[in-house]
Amino acid sequence: MRPTNVPNQTPETAILKALPGLPVLPPRNALIELAVFFAIIVGLEFGVDSLPDLNELEPHPFWLPVLLLSLQYGTVSGLLAAGVSILFTAFMGWPEQDIGENHFSYLIRIWAEPVLWIAASLVLGQFRMRQISERRVLHRNVQELRVQRTAIAAYSENLRERCERLERNIAGRGDPAGKALLNALAVLGTADPELFQLRFGAALEVLLGAGQYSLFALRGVRAELAASHGWSEADLLHRSFAADDPLAHHLLVELRGLTILQAGDETILAGQGMAAVPVRSNDRSRVLGFLKVEQILPERMGDELNSHLEMIAARLSGALELMGGDAILIEGDGRPRKAHPSRSQHWRKKRWHSPIPAPQGLTQAGKKQQVTKLRKPKIVR
Repeated sequence: MRPTNVPNQTPETAILKALPGLPVLPPRNALIELAVFFAIIVGLEFGVDSLPDLNELEPHPFWLPVLLLSLQYGTVSGLLAAGVSILFTAFMGWPEQDIGENHFSYLIRIWAEPVLWIAASLVLGQFRMRQISERRVLHRNVQELRVQRTAIAAYSENLRERCERLERNIAGRGDPAGKALLNALAVLGTADPELFQLRFGAALEVLLGAGQYSLFALRGVRAELAASHGWSEADLLHRSFAADDPLAHHLLVELRGLTILQAGDETILAGQGMAAVPVRSNDRSRVLGFLKVEQILPERMGDELNSHLEMIAARLSGALELMGGDAILIEGDGRPRKAHPSRSQHWRKKRWHSPIPAPQGLTQAGKKQQVTKLRKPKIVR
């Protein structure tokens, strides 16, 4: 999103940001007020003869500018008023020394009030400076929040326009991602062997992303590689698994999916994959093989991966049945019952012959009855 230009700051905000600390010099208004106060006091002193001498008035008139400027503008303005008051007092003349008054008593008497002016300007001015500092901080925060609020409003308006434009673009176009997923699922259930072999990897990349995938079909007492994608000659991956192999046993006999996210499953996979699920027939009465993932993107590796693989395996069952491989029948309680050849024909229209020889002299019906009485698959080394 392109940032929106921040509105111009007010002069007051610019001054606050340029001078974050306390002021060193008195403000212009303090100088003007100081000049007005002393002009009035000195004018009354020299212009009105009926008024008594300033040194005889109690309290001294110069207390007025010292207190007012200290309370209004702080220490700097108060000290300036005290200094000007001392200069005007010296200019108009100090009180005369009394007869019999020693020098130290005279100095204490004439300097007591000027010293009090300085002390009052320091004490009262510091209280005022603390208030000014807190007020400046609050004012600066208010200005910053105002600028942020304006910027957020501009960003929100820009975002709303972009969202509306995006909604119009999405509403006016199709869903290519959804079409690609549907095409990939359609390819996995295709009856054309050449089309399946060529597009097996492309379909899985659309569904699961880039990686290495393989499909194994049960042939006799071994699970043979039927299709693969992403394999290289440097990969030490098995192209077949015996029936007593732990990986094939858990997938084809125990009918349990495997994933490296489980500690026990990682030992069973033994570096041959990251996840695997069995492939069952459409009626879920036979096990035809298994689907295995050797490599996958990290963001796709999660607890839901096996669920995704089971949905893909359901689409692959049709292709494995058309291959005409063997199958393992499953009892009603979900346990495998016996090895059995698939009832489907080979892709080359050749009928599959069972690797288990039937006794001599049995009719076709007798052969079926003999197969039905088998309780466990016979494993041939």
